[in-house]
Parts: sequence; structure tokens; C-alpha cells
Amino acid sequence: MNREGLDESQLQDFLDLLEKNPQVHVTGVMSHLHSADEVYYDQMDTQIQQFKKMYMEIINHGHTPLRRHIGNTA
Repeated sequence: MNREGLDESQLQDFLDLLEKNPQVHVTGVMSHLHSADEVYYDQMDTQIQQFKKMYMEIINHGHTPLRRHIGNTA
């Protein structure tokens, strides 16, 4: 949600910008899990929950992304 995109603190500003520019449409939302190949990596659940929360915020602002993806490349 951050490496090439937004973190949670930036989401509201982004949604406000989208509201001012109705010609721009959100077609997808994605994130990347860091350290997902570590067996005892407890932050993964936190990342997934944050992704879900941000995704729902986007939906609640009237956007309907066609794609939603979260994964890793470990």
C-alpha cells in the first residue's frame, strides 16, 4: 500500500482529490506483503487488515475497483 502508492495517512487526501476529479476512476487496489516468507512474521495479519480497511474506505467513498490484489514475491 505504500512502496509505490499510498499509506493510510494519505488515503483521505487521495479520496478528496478523486472527488474533485470525477473523470479519474479507481480501477484496482493492490498491496505487497513484505517478509511474507518468514514463518513467524506476525505483521502480515496487520498488513492484511490495514489493506482491507483501506479498501473498504475506497468503496465507502463510491468507488468500485474491478481488481483487488494482495500478494508477495518471496
